[in-house]
Amino acid sequence: MGRIYSRTALPNELVDRFGNGWRDAFDSLLKTPLNDNETVSDHIPNMFIAWAPDEETEGPYTVDFVLVATDGSKAEQIDRILEGLRPADTDLLNAKFRVEAADALMLADVEGLTNFSDWDYLSPLAEEGARTL
Repeated sequence: MGRIYSRTALPNELVDRFGNGWRDAFDSLLKTPLNDNETVSDHIPNMFIAWAPDEETEGPYTVDFVLVATDGSKAEQIDRILEGLRPADTDLLNAKFRVEAADALMLADVEGLTNFSDWDYLSPLAEEGARTL
């Protein structure tokens, strides 16, 4: 229960880089309609994320997303859509996406990852106050 109320912040520099084209592409992915006139986000009940380094740096960041789909057929559809998700800013941010079906997901598949439940992670704790992308 405590996990629901805790907040894990990504490094501010990583948030800024994610906002440089990646955020729009990812939002677009989530709004993409599937065959049943529902959107991708309707079939992603959970996401997990890992990032490195976990500090402010000028070097490139690596971010791994695991999107948990409601079932195997939706996972395949979403995976095909993800093939086109490649914004230009890959020198500063290398984001990798993988889709897993909820019924096939094992604990080992998300070991070391952080539950990514909403966009709160992308509002940095900068001195001027939290902001959103």
